[in-house]
Amino acid sequence: MSAAPMHAWVGFDEEQGARMRAAAEEVGVLAETLMLPATLYIDTSNSTGMEGEFEGRLDGRPYNAACFDIDKDGLKDLMLTQAPQAAWRTEHFDGNGTPYLEERTGEFFWQNGVPNDPYDLGTIYADFDNDGWTDIYVPNRGQTGHRLFRYNPELIEVSKNVFKVGGFEDVTTATGLRNLSDPSHQKTTLGSWVDYDGDGDVDLLINVHNAQAPYHSVTQVLLRNDPTPGGTSRIFTDVTAATGFVTSPHIGSTLWADFDGDSDLDIVMVDYGGPGSSGPHSSYQENKVNETGFFQVVTNSKLFDRERLNGDTFAAISDVDNDGDLDIVYTKGEIVGIFRNDNGVLAGDLETVVVENADPRDIDVFDFELDGRMDVTVSNSVPFPFLLRNNPDAVYAASFQQVTDNAGVSVNQRTERVCAADFNLDGFTDLFLSRQDDHSFFFKGKDEFTEPDNKWVGVRLVSPGGTNNHHGIGARVVITPFGGDPRAQIVDGGKIGPSQGDLDLVFGLGDHNGIFAIDVYWPDGTTQQFFEYEKNRYYTINESAPLIDDQSVTFDVAFHLDTGLVDWIFTWDTITHPGDPQTDEVEFDLTGLPWSCHPARTTIAAVDADVDVSIAQVNGLWRHTLTWHASDCLAACSIPFTVRTGLSGFTSESTGHSAYFEICLQ
Repeated sequence: MSAAPMHAWVGFDEEQGARMRAAAEEVGVLAETLMLPATLYIDTSNSTGMEGEFEGRLDGRPYNAACFDIDKDGLKDLMLTQAPQAAWRTEHFDGNGTPYLEERTGEFFWQNGVPNDPYDLGTIYADFDNDGWTDIYVPNRGQTGHRLFRYNPELIEVSKNVFKVGGFEDVTTATGLRNLSDPSHQKTTLGSWVDYDGDGDVDLLINVHNAQAPYHSVTQVLLRNDPTPGGTSRIFTDVTAATGFVTSPHIGSTLWADFDGDSDLDIVMVDYGGPGSSGPHSSYQENKVNETGFFQVVTNSKLFDRERLNGDTFAAISDVDNDGDLDIVYTKGEIVGIFRNDNGVLAGDLETVVVENADPRDIDVFDFELDGRMDVTVSNSVPFPFLLRNNPDAVYAASFQQVTDNAGVSVNQRTERVCAADFNLDGFTDLFLSRQDDHSFFFKGKDEFTEPDNKWVGVRLVSPGGTNNHHGIGARVVITPFGGDPRAQIVDGGKIGPSQGDLDLVFGLGDHNGIFAIDVYWPDGTTQQFFEYEKNRYYTINESAPLIDDQSVTFDVAFHLDTGLVDWIFTWDTITHPGDPQTDEVEFDLTGLPWSCHPARTTIAAVDADVDVSIAQVNGLWRHTLTWHASDCLAACSIPFTVRTGLSGFTSESTGHSAYFEICLQ
């Protein structure tokens, strides 16, 4: 398989561009495919445990492949929407870092039975009740209608010597989604999660099915998520009219982001065309709900060149030019282009890329080579997917060029949906590409034994018991290397008919070796900033809990002259929150240490009788001091340790440090 011809035309209108393309093709002048320094992907489909199961089994189009941790075991799983629904659990990784998956659908959906409807169109996921477990919404354009499944860890069944604990339960009726004022609104083609009012829980925007155009919408419905009286469950209420939300037909992508920087999530809806579509239907609404109570249409004044988004268009949100705000990348037929964000004004970039004979089905944006620039992956029905690299040597701030073959993603067959996620948490984003009526493909991002040429940082947001939704959906995260350009990403709540990005964010740093800043802009307006140094790891950032400043960790001793014993004194600072000092603890790593260097215990904690803890605010941070009284002095020993502070079930842990005893008095 060879890559489709790729052309870049800068500064021409459509008619001029067509003439230039024709002239170039006539004389055989084609833009060269950019060469990569190394293969980025390896086809490991046969190692996933799925290919044989998939062969000949997919009775209908796999509309969606969602990658998230279903059972909170720390490993990403795979949820496929087809007939029937299929949940694949990551059991372990092979020597190459490829996940081995086993189908566990019956274990996750045992209470209401496995969803088995050919009109199910996808899966979007969020923790709608903020209980720490991920729930799923399944759009359906048939008689069954849409469904909401809540993961309930307390479901228990004992029958026929089978013991089942935990699983998805159908709460469509209980949450009001089965009883919407207009029964036709139960038939949907997509959904997106968003905390539009910043009240700490995710709301739901649904695209209502158009019977005359099976894969396109006729309208949208905005559903606010509220607690029921007593706060024991949740209920969704139609607030479309009450908020002034303006609907539009023929919409295929819904993009929520704070485009204008006022801390409220705005929306751009992108036209997908279809029968009866005269377009353009794409629109831009700024969210002024917390100011005026309403959304405000700004399409004409702040979405320039929207005709470029008219018909057969898929779109995603990304900071493609490294200025710290969020732009839009779109694919329309053979065109891949950008709408740049300048203080909330979105304008179509003159530069576009043409992939001949393309018929896109999905788009995702991530940095597949970790050089600090966001790249593009597009699934394609005629006949193969393509990868576009954000060329760092371009004259303009973003210029995409074809690298499909060089990247190692050689699939000479149609693909439907993209699921891009870092399954084994090595920084390399893996690719699952679903196919219609045949086995799918899994491409591993390099392998776990390959040190990345470029540095990276992973960010995972959580807000247990805080003022934001549990996963931080809608939050903007900005990484800024010291002396470098900022790069932003959003925690995605669903965007394309229907599809959703990984909730874990991976940022490429290139060859940067110094300090970098992490700025988090939560949906309720809360902001956090951290300065870190360690690369090639994930940082879990908790909106309502402490985060240990790793560079503040110290160790000291206080001598008891009468006994020769010492007090071991550990100090560290926490950022954003003091945490619960009663959770403070120190753990020693005794691996490889001689017995003479082993302390009396491997863990010392605030709750121990011979341990005291204190906390004081110092320079805007919280200084924790943990003192282990009257323990042994271990001369000439260097003992590795980590410190921890927690709050409400969340624990922040430092990296490894050393407790070194230079001298002892006895």
